[in-house]
Amino acid sequence: MRYFFLFLALSLGAFFLFSLPSFPRAPQKYLYSQKGQLPLLISVPHDGGNTLPIPPRRNPQKYKDFLSTRDLYTANLAKEIHLYLRRMTRKSPYLLIQLVHRKYCDPNRPPQRAYEHPLAKNVYKRYHQTLQRYIKEIRQKFGYGLLIDLHGQKSLPADIYLGTQGGKTLRSAIRRHGRKIWLGKQSLSHLLHTRKYTTPLSKSYWIPHPRKPSQKVLLPSLLSQKKFNGGFIVQNYGSHRPNGIDAIQLEVHQRLRFSKKKRRQLAKDLAKLLLKFLDFLRANSSKF
Repeated sequence: MRYFFLFLALSLGAFFLFSLPSFPRAPQKYLYSQKGQLPLLISVPHDGGNTLPIPPRRNPQKYKDFLSTRDLYTANLAKEIHLYLRRMTRKSPYLLIQLVHRKYCDPNRPPQRAYEHPLAKNVYKRYHQTLQRYIKEIRQKFGYGLLIDLHGQKSLPADIYLGTQGGKTLRSAIRRHGRKIWLGKQSLSHLLHTRKYTTPLSKSYWIPHPRKPSQKVLLPSLLSQKKFNGGFIVQNYGSHRPNGIDAIQLEVHQRLRFSKKKRRQLAKDLAKLLLKFLDFLRANSSKF
């Protein structure tokens, strides 16, 4: 009988041990990362909600670009793009999402403006080390690649803004294909426009006012775009850098992100268009 109760106790202990949820190790609280099989890397630096046991950054007056708001649903959008690409190709893009709230650490800023605490510095370093590792792998495996840095905005009227520092972060693509890959019919902005999304093109044009549909507002061209023209991540990992790949910052308006129906439609459209754009990039590509 004594051995029976001992066996029962051990069995119950094993049951509860293996039935407990598996808690993530510390790095997984900071980042969600997944390797892919496509020459596409999607980065989401500003939709994290996890807290750190430290004070948030406290010096907004010190930096003109200090922001701590989340780009809500950009992580959802990235995962939905991933899902549609998987369905279409049975292959996945590389995916990197910061899970820590932006008020502690901002990966899309240079180090001196990104964090104030050693723990937040560790989060920042992990994000950029993972970016660098994925980009290196894409370059070695495919000889070309595309980094999409995904963000959200609500202050300007267009559906989507594309930031490339005036084409600089697409230097490799422009060298191989000419400016049409940035400004012409092969550009991602034009492909989005064919799906009825308002986005800057090679020339300015009038679009409906987002809050007053009976009125029009002038959407500046890609050549004159100043805001949302590409932040720290695309500036550091674009193809104008020796170890970079072609890079575009996408700023998606909240009206497309907050509606599940619109967001999923955008994810489906982006999955198709990104595959098409990757086909353009692959033509005339060679090993870096």
